[in-house]
Amino acid sequence: MAKKNEFSYNRDDNDSTRANKLLKRAVLLFIISAILVAISHFFLIKKKEDLVSKTPILKENKEKLTKELGEINDQIKYTEDGNKKTQEIIKKYNK
Repeated sequence: MAKKNEFSYNRDDNDSTRANKLLKRAVLLFIISAILVAISHFFLIKKKEDLVSKTPILKENKEKLTKELGEINDQIKYTEDGNKKTQEIIKKYNK
């Protein structure tokens, strides 16, 4: 019996000082999290405004690049067709 009582401890779940400490910690953590949420919210809103302001410029650049790409593709097709025609003429006269 002596060993059994040796490891027992006093547990008081209704201790008001412990509850007050936990309440203070909870309130402090809530305030800190609210501040962090507010800061991140304003930071993200600013980033969104920056991205939205850049969107028309990016659309214009995309349109210009697609036009240039289309022109380059047309030139490549034209040269490929020309190469095929010259190869056919060479084969025709090599016989």
